[in-house]
Amino acid sequence: MTQFKPELSSSSRIWEREHWLNVIKIAVEERSFRFARQAAMAWLNIYPGDLLMNYWLAKSFILDGLSGQGRVILERVLQVDPEFNEGYQALAELVVDREETPFDSQSIRTAFFVLNLTTEPLETIPEWAERLRQARSAMNMRQYNEAENNIYRALIQAQDQVLVCLTHVRILYYLQDWVSLVRFGHLYRQRWPECLGFMLALGLGKLALGDEAEGANLLHRCVTMDVAGQVVQRWLGDEHPFRQIWPERLALRFELPVPAEVSARLGWNQLNAPKEQSDQSEDTVVTQGDAALFSEVPPFLSSRGSNGASDDVNHARGPADANARTSSVAKNPWLQEIENELEVLAKRIHRPDYAKADGRFPIYVVFSSRLGLKRYYGEQATEAIISQMHSLTEAVTREFGWGAMVFLPDDPESVKPFGIKPMTQGDAWSFKLALADLDEALAKRGGRIGAVLIVGGDEIVPFHRLPNPTDDVDVEVLSDNPYATRDSNYFIPEWAIGRLPGGCDPDPGLILQALRSMQRYHRERRRNSNWWERWFSFWKVSKKHGLGYSAAVWRRAALATFRPIGRRKIFWVSPPYQRERVDQKIITRAVLGYYNLHGLMDSPEWYGQKDPHDLTSGPDYPIALTPADLVKNGKAPRIVFTEACYGGYILGKNEQDSMALRFLEIGTLALVGSTSISYGAVQSPLVGADLLGYYFWNGLRAGYSAGEALTMAKIALAREMVRRQGFLDGEDQKTLISFTLYGDPLTYGSDLLKTPKRLIHYPQRPKVAVLSDQPDGKALSETVDASLVAEAKKILEPYLPGLGQAEWRVNFSRPPESERKDRSARSGQKSALNDASGAMVLVFQNSLAAGGRIHHHFARVSVKQGKIMKVSVSR
Repeated sequence: MTQFKPELSSSSRIWEREHWLNVIKIAVEERSFRFARQAAMAWLNIYPGDLLMNYWLAKSFILDGLSGQGRVILERVLQVDPEFNEGYQALAELVVDREETPFDSQSIRTAFFVLNLTTEPLETIPEWAERLRQARSAMNMRQYNEAENNIYRALIQAQDQVLVCLTHVRILYYLQDWVSLVRFGHLYRQRWPECLGFMLALGLGKLALGDEAEGANLLHRCVTMDVAGQVVQRWLGDEHPFRQIWPERLALRFELPVPAEVSARLGWNQLNAPKEQSDQSEDTVVTQGDAALFSEVPPFLSSRGSNGASDDVNHARGPADANARTSSVAKNPWLQEIENELEVLAKRIHRPDYAKADGRFPIYVVFSSRLGLKRYYGEQATEAIISQMHSLTEAVTREFGWGAMVFLPDDPESVKPFGIKPMTQGDAWSFKLALADLDEALAKRGGRIGAVLIVGGDEIVPFHRLPNPTDDVDVEVLSDNPYATRDSNYFIPEWAIGRLPGGCDPDPGLILQALRSMQRYHRERRRNSNWWERWFSFWKVSKKHGLGYSAAVWRRAALATFRPIGRRKIFWVSPPYQRERVDQKIITRAVLGYYNLHGLMDSPEWYGQKDPHDLTSGPDYPIALTPADLVKNGKAPRIVFTEACYGGYILGKNEQDSMALRFLEIGTLALVGSTSISYGAVQSPLVGADLLGYYFWNGLRAGYSAGEALTMAKIALAREMVRRQGFLDGEDQKTLISFTLYGDPLTYGSDLLKTPKRLIHYPQRPKVAVLSDQPDGKALSETVDASLVAEAKKILEPYLPGLGQAEWRVNFSRPPESERKDRSARSGQKSALNDASGAMVLVFQNSLAAGGRIHHHFARVSVKQGKIMKVSVSR
């Protein structure tokens, strides 16, 4: 690698890939391991399919004594590229014979012998390895007939060895035996779905036989798995005819501070000083005009206007120099489309905020209380649950770039390795502090919490009881949001959080069943038996194979939320749909499920609501769905998002009393719902639960897991509402804290993703401005302009039944009590709260009896400076 000296201006520090590798290599040699990991992770956050960069990341872990993390990365790299010689060399330094891995000491020695043709023969080398080595030697000398003879002899003895089969398809490619190449490519890829070589062979064979669409798709996927093209270059050389598909230039802005020992090795006389971190503390209130608030939100969450329903998946694009070279291959129409898509991946370099990202290794934490489990389920069941938790972590470590662990903060044996004192109290805040202590302990080892799965319901690991920020019937809001942060800024999550509840019965069956389903999902997600099954899974999601079900009264807002994952023909409206018309098979076969229906705290059913313009006979609130309609037939929606009020409320409920628990029981892996009253839009622009759902589905389609998509959706919602209003009002806050994920936060919408996207973690987060609109006893209805109230009623009339008899009141927005005390100490500081004068909320409330149930309706009309800013109604 060549030495280089960066420009002095930090704005011009866009470094080529070779420069990044050079700096990281020197950092590893100088034992500056944490810097090496930060740099490698910053690069891999943009180019996750860079195999060589993953190798250096793994090596930095291994040399730093963190062999577990390094081994996971190396094994994954070698599964993708079994001919990667450097990976075997690094793995040989720490190999320990283990079950369920092909990388034991014997296999590594054999791989050395096969891949290094100049090494001396080993005493214990198997005969098939001798034949394989001879075949590869002949292949390298272009003596393909001799190579073919030797490889068939090796195949007779070792059909289960990936290097033998991989060499076989390479020889078939050089012989241009396209029919055999496709046939054996299919066969081997079924056995080793992670191996990039078989995918490449299959793509090349498809192109040669005229199946250009499928061949191009396979090459496209090869790019995402190997963005630097090391496998295709090994096969076809640097000037291969498909080089136009791979990014021409891999580069990224470099803004990490370089350690002195590394800069000395580089011979730099003057280093670029990193951009100064803002002195703004976490307690600083962010104003409406603070554009930096959401500079860290991934590009797919950026919006073009105030209408949340018109936001598109949007990627930042870099310089348009990728088309500088042309070739006969690039002129094909099917290839041009792929090339355009790849420009987004290859040129996404203008993201200076990534330099601030936390480069620590993400850990999936399976979290519970041993004492709580034992107290509720008994000793024997507790040991069974904890055993399944450990099995889940073993399955998750196969995910590319993830570590996993079980953490029981009240178990001395569990906390001892981290130097943490066992937790002695079982309140929610103690559990939260235990997670913060764990993240601090992991940081000393180069790790961090990447996602948390809470095992157990409220009786095991309690929900946080947060104050209700809105004026409605909820006394408090049950929330897991504080478990997703290290501090009290729980509106902006730091990591993905999910909970696996078990129902109110002291029967561990639901938890054990769900843990086994999660293990099976992680083991099978990336290695389905047939390539067409993997493609069909992706096709179902890419073709928007989702089921939507909405109350008729707000179907327009629901359709806008549903748009990223579905089509109108699989969107049900109630009425006319009700449980008698529901096709149970469609519900369970849909990959994704979206439900925008009414929900009640004391009822398991979800209800529709008639459109006021619908003059047909029938109930105003038909029962749309019940737990009994979710049949257990071996199929279930993988991911569900519901806007129903109390759709995620599970206290004192079991599978027959709760739609959420019933979805989990039939096999749903992740469900997002509100633990309290939720609010949504009546029309565009989207707000509340509708806007959160829209961002969530977009994140899922962009390749993020359910937990990370929900985390990013909450960040995006906060960003958008601060942009519109300058602050978060009570409804925004309640949406952020009440929506909870039940199930596995690492559930993806498609099995096809080989290197799925991962949420970027930033060590510092802004604290957004929040306003309270709870009644203070000072606001009088007589002080509100009558014309404003009339305008609000006119808007709400189609959506709030019995509006003429509804109660209404006005609440003036103001800072929370704690914030008002802080303001008195910094009275000269301008913030969004100073600009909120004149903001108020008109709250309309009505209750109607139907079908033996009481339906509470709330509508909120936000007003600022005499103008209506936002209208929302309860679900």
